[in-house]
Amino acid sequence: MAGGRVQLNTSIFHIVRENVAFSRPGGFFDQASDVTSNGFEADVTTSPVSNWRINGGYGFTDVTFGDYLVNATTNLRGNTSIMAPRHTFSVWTAYDWANGFGINVGARAQSKVFIDRTNTLTFDGYGLLNVGARYRRGSVEYALNVNNLTDTEYFASVLYDTQLYPGEPINVLGTVRIRFR
Repeated sequence: MAGGRVQLNTSIFHIVRENVAFSRPGGFFDQASDVTSNGFEADVTTSPVSNWRINGGYGFTDVTFGDYLVNATTNLRGNTSIMAPRHTFSVWTAYDWANGFGINVGARAQSKVFIDRTNTLTFDGYGLLNVGARYRRGSVEYALNVNNLTDTEYFASVLYDTQLYPGEPINVLGTVRIRFR
């Protein structure tokens, strides 16, 4: 597309996993007859000029349980699986100057997720902003990246509906890379 400067990738999916086991505390398991994932993903990559790159992506996912008996009277059929955001979005851009300096900025976001199979508890959606700068001279590249620049508080995962794991706070990573050719 656009004279070879734009690349678009898409997928539409329908995935059914059968007889899916879910662990519970104490070494016990529940079993759902199936878990169905339906969705759409798209990403676009472009380079408006030779030293500027832009990548963006969007995903829509609907993940639901089939028959899922957790006891004799409770069937979770139709509930959403845990930690499955309905919407995800990302954008990343990088620019390089001829003198060896470069910058990059990226953002990613996701909608709320359920953290229990009964769909009563949720983690709010969140967005993260990352920035970086780099300098390359010959075969050596120096880089400094700041992740979660806005110090957004969010939860990255959950275990057994009770153990909540926070995402990383603002952090800085410096690297030196040497390329051997």
